[in-house]
Amino acid sequence: MKKVLFICTDNELSRTVRQSLDNLKITVIAAKNHLQGITILDKTHVDVIIAPVYETNMGGLEFVKFLRTKEDDYVVSKKYIILYGDENAKDEVFRSNLTVDDFLLYPFYEPELLWRTKRGFYHITQIQDLFQKLTIDSNTNTLTLDGFYIVLENEINRISRHTRNFSLLIITIINLDDILLNFGKDWQGWIEKNFLIYLKNNLRNYDQISKLDNNMYVILVPDATYDSLKGLDKRLKKEYNSFFSELKKMGITQDLKIVHRGISIKILEEMIKKDDVFAYVKEWLAKKRTEQPKKDEFILCTFSEFGPEIVYA
Repeated sequence: MKKVLFICTDNELSRTVRQSLDNLKITVIAAKNHLQGITILDKTHVDVIIAPVYETNMGGLEFVKFLRTKEDDYVVSKKYIILYGDENAKDEVFRSNLTVDDFLLYPFYEPELLWRTKRGFYHITQIQDLFQKLTIDSNTNTLTLDGFYIVLENEINRISRHTRNFSLLIITIINLDDILLNFGKDWQGWIEKNFLIYLKNNLRNYDQISKLDNNMYVILVPDATYDSLKGLDKRLKKEYNSFFSELKKMGITQDLKIVHRGISIKILEEMIKKDDVFAYVKEWLAKKRTEQPKKDEFILCTFSEFGPEIVYA
């Protein structure tokens, strides 16, 4: 459902805008001031925002700057922001060099309101489609590596203001290349695709999977402590036995082995530089990507203002 956040101190104008956009099957969520609008955005997803340039409890340009900063930190998704005001306000917006997507002259001319709002939703749809192509691997329906890093950075930004955990689990299928030699490319691709489906069915819906390298996958497990990570390791290994049993029934007797390597990150309350966490995790993934694992390994890493510390391995 399409939703617009409309910020306005005039209740009558809010009702008029709601009635106009209702004809386009667009839901209007009204806020009386900019700060109330920010509170709504923390709880409700909207794609288009129509806000005044004039000050309520904060100025319109200050409001835009605040939202764009949150977007850059992946705290909120990209919004299409339309500011409205008189001719003087229009000049102020264009001089500001802020990324305001559009301007609506007030008082509103209804056809222009409808047209600019529709253009906003079209623009957001184009961005979302492009993002989908860049971040989702259509062959496996998992995140691309670029997409995974975006989600990972988003997760670090989300939790770095609190004392929280997240974990990463790298899964490597040993001897999967032998399937290519003995059974061909189609069978190898079928096994990989169905393994990932099997894997997804045994994860939470907000756990994220990406292909790290050939026969190697990584799972982002939000809010997972070291004990939770080890619990996931144990549970998945039981499920692998069921998957391999199905393969054997199909006549694929190749000896496949799965190796798990995991890291649990604990961010302490005094943690300041979230970029350090992201850089450390990326470096850990890059290192593990080049290794040929022979056995499982797990580490716990705490992050404080003093940097990373490996507690035990």
